[in-house]
Amino acid sequence: MPVPRSVLSRTPRKPMTAYNVFYKVAYAELSAQHPEATLSQLSQMCSDRWKSLSEEAKRTYYDAASADRARYRQELLDYQN
Repeated sequence: MPVPRSVLSRTPRKPMTAYNVFYKVAYAELSAQHPEATLSQLSQMCSDRWKSLSEEAKRTYYDAASADRARYRQELLDYQN
């Protein structure tokens, strides 16, 4: 039996990974710079850019992902109570 839509709308959104946080930012930048590029091309550019980042540069995204995990845990506790 499918879950009612009203229940799904109240459930907390899963936390983003560091790559997801990066992808969201990089995709917006790259799509503005390359409006003719396809989705797969933009995704490949984001992937290449992520691979070329140093661990120091990635730290910002790991910190943002950690904050998002904390948000998720809190929202999940609120949802379960």
